[in-house]
Amino acid sequence: MVITDYYWPDQDNTARAFIYEEGGTIVVNPGLSAEQQARAKRMIDLVGLDKNPGNDPAASDRRWTNRLEAWGMAKRARQHVQKFPVPEMRDQVVDTALAKGFRSIWMTVFQDDPIMRVSFINSFKGTSATSFGPGANPIHRPNGDL
Repeated sequence: MVITDYYWPDQDNTARAFIYEEGGTIVVNPGLSAEQQARAKRMIDLVGLDKNPGNDPAASDRRWTNRLEAWGMAKRARQHVQKFPVPEMRDQVVDTALAKGFRSIWMTVFQDDPIMRVSFINSFKGTSATSFGPGANPIHRPNGDL
């Protein structure tokens, strides 16, 4: 194993490497080059981000269950924000997201709401604000490969 064979969240913008699909399934971004896709896939394999009962019936890893729960919570929260787009509702959604975790899922579910995305970026500790540009969309991370 060579450290440069993987994308590390403290160095690279992994929001560009992975796509979170309905239900919290994580896949490699098909928009990457073949070399970048291979590197992202190695990271998924290394940390087991693709494990779920559908592809690994013996998996005891429950992260997929937690991602699925977070996905459902985020979708319901998005409906509430769309119905009641007041600052207090947005603050409550951020509090819920922080309590549940899985920032990437919240960012995906709220992909069309830059106000919420900026709130998530600013609220989740360890999130690099320099990894996001206009509309809170992922950009190349300074000094990283993605």
